[in-house]
Amino acid sequence: MRRLSAFSWIPILAIIAGLGFMLDPAQSQPTSDDDLAAQAGYVDFSGIDSWFDAEASTEVDIRGPLVNLVAQAAESSDPDFASMMGDVVAIQVRGYPLPEDRVKDIRSRTNQLAQSLEDSGWSRVIYVREEGEQVSIYIQKSGDRIAGLTLLSTKPGKESVYVNIVGSLSPDQIAALGRGLNVSALEQVDVSRNSPN
Repeated sequence: MRRLSAFSWIPILAIIAGLGFMLDPAQSQPTSDDDLAAQAGYVDFSGIDSWFDAEASTEVDIRGPLVNLVAQAAESSDPDFASMMGDVVAIQVRGYPLPEDRVKDIRSRTNQLAQSLEDSGWSRVIYVREEGEQVSIYIQKSGDRIAGLTLLSTKPGKESVYVNIVGSLSPDQIAALGRGLNVSALEQVDVSRNSPN
């Protein structure tokens, strides 16, 4: 689980996202919020900011043509990851400092978010409690493919992290996703035991 909190890929994604202003405006238009919200695998993170006393320490929103840039950047080092990114519509990440005195409140809110995912047909495929850290990974299925993946993580005294990946993924692509995003828990996801929604 040590790699899970590192999120060493985030600075790379942030740099690529920053390149968006250099693209041709006709090509750099992100998927509209309405289009994105209509995707089965999308989770609205807009209310999470209000849970915390501090601003997000990590905030990544990659969609549309910027997803293609991430894929191109990974082409030589991880072709499997680059190929999988071709079916990704959006990646959103929020990371917040999690002081010890806020753990109970933030975990309660995170659990409410987890319950709302389950109520909406998401399936939890991983739940880890280790050294105070809690990590849940959910998938939303559409037929035999995965329409979205959401990770919820709280690590007292360190950070609380929320990741949502929207797109059409096959179950066997999850390991490549875990390697490419440096999230070891994704390499262990077994979705074969979950029937399609």
